[in-house]
Amino acid sequence: MPISQKVRDIQTPKVVDGWNLVETDTALAFPALIKHLASEHEKILWIDSSNQANTHYFESRPELLEKIYIARAFTALQHQQLCKNIGEYDLIVAQEIDRLYEESTLYRTEAVELFEDMLK
Repeated sequence: MPISQKVRDIQTPKVVDGWNLVETDTALAFPALIKHLASEHEKILWIDSSNQANTHYFESRPELLEKIYIARAFTALQHQQLCKNIGEYDLIVAQEIDRLYEESTLYRTEAVELFEDMLK
């Protein structure tokens, strides 16, 4: 079964304005969420901190590719700066937002401080 079919078959969670926590066992939930909400949003930012953002999920819907911007961070500091300097987007999807802070080589207090600042 192609990836795009698997994405279509995943149930998407309800999303309200503001922050929404989505807990899932599959990385395919985020592309499914983006596909589901794309008709309501013109400019979508997908912040990737775990190297899972992939445009192949949208191969069957090339019009979505024009709406999706992918930003990748490889360190906690990069992620924090990326999140603090976000421009105007209609929808922002940021999966595993705590991963880089948890795995950081920074002192624990510094990592927590960066994480809390990122959320502001």
